[in-house]
Parts: sequence; C-alpha cells; structure tokens
Amino acid sequence: MVEVVFHGFAGKRPRTAPLSRYKDQLKSTPKSTNIDPAHWEDFSANRVLWRHTIKTGSADFEKARVARAELKRRERKQRLLLPKSAPSIPCPQCPLMLHATLRLRSHLRFKQPGK
Repeated sequence: MVEVVFHGFAGKRPRTAPLSRYKDQLKSTPKSTNIDPAHWEDFSANRVLWRHTIKTGSADFEKARVARAELKRRERKQRLLLPKSAPSIPCPQCPLMLHATLRLRSHLRFKQPGK
C-alpha cells in the first residue's frame, strides 16, 4: 500500500512514540497518582474517598515531578562544572591549540582563504 495511506500526506512516520488511546490514558493517569486501575471504580463510588484519593495522589505526583526536575537540573548544572580537557591538536601555522580536528580544518580554511 501507499505510504500516504499509513502516514498521511507527508509520507513520513512520526519519530515520537505512537499516539496512545483513550483507554491507555485512563490507566496511566491513575497509575501516576498511585491509584490502582483495578480498584478505581470502588473509590469513585464513594465521593469523599475519591476526592481525598485524588487530592493526595495529585500532591504526591506533583512532589515527585518537582523532585525529578530538580534532580535533572542539578545533574545538568554539575556537568557544566566539570573541567574541560586541554586542547591537544596544534595548528601547524600558528601557536593555536584546538580541541577537534574539524575546528582545525575550519581554522586552516580561514588562514588560507586563497585556496
């Protein structure tokens, strides 16, 4: 069959995860708030218990989300503080030291614009 049928007019498969169904979302959202999907109907029958469960589950989810975000930020900032290695590639025409051969090629192209 033609790719247009499967992937739309662009003909390209999306590189992200496949779209989840409504039924999948009904299970994943309570799981993220620590509500067992097998027993959520029992909780929803009692309105007071349901509201309490949702509020505490949402608060726990938000605390965990903030903690994950802070941890990711701390790790990202920690990587910035690591010392960089010294440049090891010398330019043959000047005393400049470079980190990468690609940068050396670019530097030499700039040094010799006539070639």
